[in-house]
Amino acid sequence: MACELGALSELQAATTILASDNVTVGFDATTQEGVHVNTIHFTTNTQCFVAALDQLPGGTAADYAEHVLETVDRLSLAYCYFMDKDFVQTKENIVSRITNSMTDRCAANHAALRIISSAWRKSLNELNCHLHPLDTFASACRTALRKLQPHEGKVYGNECIAANVILQVTKLRYKDGKRDPRGFITFLEKN
Repeated sequence: MACELGALSELQAATTILASDNVTVGFDATTQEGVHVNTIHFTTNTQCFVAALDQLPGGTAADYAEHVLETVDRLSLAYCYFMDKDFVQTKENIVSRITNSMTDRCAANHAALRIISSAWRKSLNELNCHLHPLDTFASACRTALRKLQPHEGKVYGNECIAANVILQVTKLRYKDGKRDPRGFITFLEKN
């Protein structure tokens, strides 16, 4: 039953992409409890749908690019199977509809998009999500503070004291790893 639903989901995704213009492909990864997963979604003018959610062996540009390329191949195969169409032509039609990409600002994602663009022989509009704008603000603040206090501080880091404090605050986000980030957040809320 799960395989049937997966095949129908892939058919629906391929049909939606083929019926749309200016489709955006997005992908994002996370690691939870030691498992690295990546999601691939497509957005049209009216819909957003997940096409893949899979465990990846790593978090490299090649891993992400291969995941996107294989997902488009799977969508094409599903469409061809149900609609009795030519695979190469279907894949070309799907790829021709994808004009944008949406990822977060990460070097691996940017490199993955270069690999995808090369494989598809087309240039995608590379859009970045705005889920992490504080990183940009923090970088600009550190640069400004470095000009005001050029000598190195004694707080963790190699910039002035204020810039080092800002750098450490930007690192206060949940990471699935050692220590107790939730306990720290509880401590901050309580005090």
